[in-house]
Amino acid sequence: MKNSNIIFITGVSSGIGRALAIAAVESGFRVYGTVRRESDGRYLAAELGDQFRSIILDVTDEAAIRRIAAGLLRELGPGGLYSLVNNAGISVPGALSEVDGASLRNQFEVNVFGPVRLTRAFLPLLEKPAGVPHRDRSLIVNISSMVTVLGPPLSGTYTASKAALEAFSHAWRRELAGRGIDVIIVRPGAVRSDIWGKGETGPPETDPHYNGAHRRKMELSARGLKNAHDCDEFGRRVIRLMGRRRPPVLVTLSREPWYVRRLPSLLPRRWADRLFRALMGLD
Repeated sequence: MKNSNIIFITGVSSGIGRALAIAAVESGFRVYGTVRRESDGRYLAAELGDQFRSIILDVTDEAAIRRIAAGLLRELGPGGLYSLVNNAGISVPGALSEVDGASLRNQFEVNVFGPVRLTRAFLPLLEKPAGVPHRDRSLIVNISSMVTVLGPPLSGTYTASKAALEAFSHAWRRELAGRGIDVIIVRPGAVRSDIWGKGETGPPETDPHYNGAHRRKMELSARGLKNAHDCDEFGRRVIRLMGRRRPPVLVTLSREPWYVRRLPSLLPRRWADRLFRALMGLD
């Protein structure tokens, strides 16, 4: 167990976040988890007991993040947090020409600027003395997605937000190493999660040109979920990963065949374009 055994996880109401909270408590950690509704927090607290505390937070609310960070600093003291897990996220679907400006901004507010705000505010809670051994460092875990490798059409807004989160993660890791903080990226493959229901129900302005591609995307998604990670299984794998003395900087946790995970990045760009267009029925 680390010097501190407290993990702060965003977005624990359901899906991956809930699974992470359960797996962390089962592994002996204390979990502070954010929810949007008080009822969600009560439900999870009843299930997990005293090792879990719910905190109502919208990750786009910078003032609220600062208040919570200040309160935790008074309670736990400097360096009193072992890990910050930036999990909360939404997916705004649609071709880039279909997604309006407000939806695009919301995608980045939640998936990118939320983790940046939290990381900045939580630095005093995570920072350790200079020269601390690697096993005693604090850990920031940013939940990305395998789409950053694939770059599928009709998911460009979500993909761009996760790519930006990864870029921030690499910069944070290099900047914070001297302050006793490590930063890692976890890329889930297909997971049976409800994130796809948390964004828009569909593009605000649909383009008939993409009707067939949208139907094809739904078919492929349904097919992919048949062999997807169960949320609970995925949560346990991430918590085990966090317990390593030196966790990998970037890891993909996926059940997809190797060619699904790697082929688009191995092919020449134009070949990969043709592959995706054929797969999605884009003329």
